[in-house]
Amino acid sequence: MLHAGMDMHKHFSVVTVVDDSGNEVVKGRKLENTDVEIVRFFQSLGDEVRVVIEAGSNWMWIKDLLDDYGFENVLFHPLKTKAIASARIKTDKLDSAILSKLLRTDFVLEAYKPDQKTRALRELLRYRSFQGDKRTRIKNAIHALLARENIPNPKSDIFGKAGIAYLSELKLPP
Repeated sequence: MLHAGMDMHKHFSVVTVVDDSGNEVVKGRKLENTDVEIVRFFQSLGDEVRVVIEAGSNWMWIKDLLDDYGFENVLFHPLKTKAIASARIKTDKLDSAILSKLLRTDFVLEAYKPDQKTRALRELLRYRSFQGDKRTRIKNAIHALLARENIPNPKSDIFGKAGIAYLSELKLPP
């Protein structure tokens, strides 16, 4: 069995692979984050490969890709993996090497990996929350503008039908 540690970035990843004895088979290989390059690299290692990925902002696509090609993968929790977080020297090669060794010895603290449907629902909820927050900021800005210009608010709901009509008739400075 081979154990691969992947230090992922936006455009590239650095991978170190160790065998069951802890010997480095691949040391700090830089791969472009493309489906073809990632799959070609892991297929070149054979069937018995486990991969550990950091739970950063871009882990979803690589997890799905590895799943599609049958590579076992583990998502590690970066805040709980003190071996990397507390290291005095931090390089991509060193991080990937530490990850591969933690995976080999089963010391990776796994993070939850929601399936694609759950991730899609979460993304939808995040977007809805973002839109609600944006709506609130806009309404607050309008209230602040009215207060700065000392414009009275004669309507009970300034954002209701009558309130919008009132706002659209106002003559405000540019």
